[in-house]
Amino acid sequence: MSMSPRRTNGRAQQNFSRIVLARANGRCEVQGPNCQGRAVEADHIIPLMDGGSHDPENGRAVCRPCHRTFTDKQIFQAKNAWRRKPIAHPADTAPQGLYTGLD
Repeated sequence: MSMSPRRTNGRAQQNFSRIVLARANGRCEVQGPNCQGRAVEADHIIPLMDGGSHDPENGRAVCRPCHRTFTDKQIFQAKNAWRRKPIAHPADTAPQGLYTGLD
């Protein structure tokens, strides 16, 4: 049975977290408005579901409030992505060369 590219084993996640947290020396790298300062989680800068990897360069050490803020923001953006698509004005999409009766 093959695994999808997004699924990884627990060992890859553990190694990712260990390296990212050690690199940050216990300090939150986001420093958001509700930051507690002490990093206890590793966050993927480019989420796995968007093609990110467990490469430590794709990681940042975060405290729980900062991680929650960014995760909530990503979920909101994903759910509302369709709203960001530009809507063409009807005049821009009308077929060219129609008889208008003004000729």
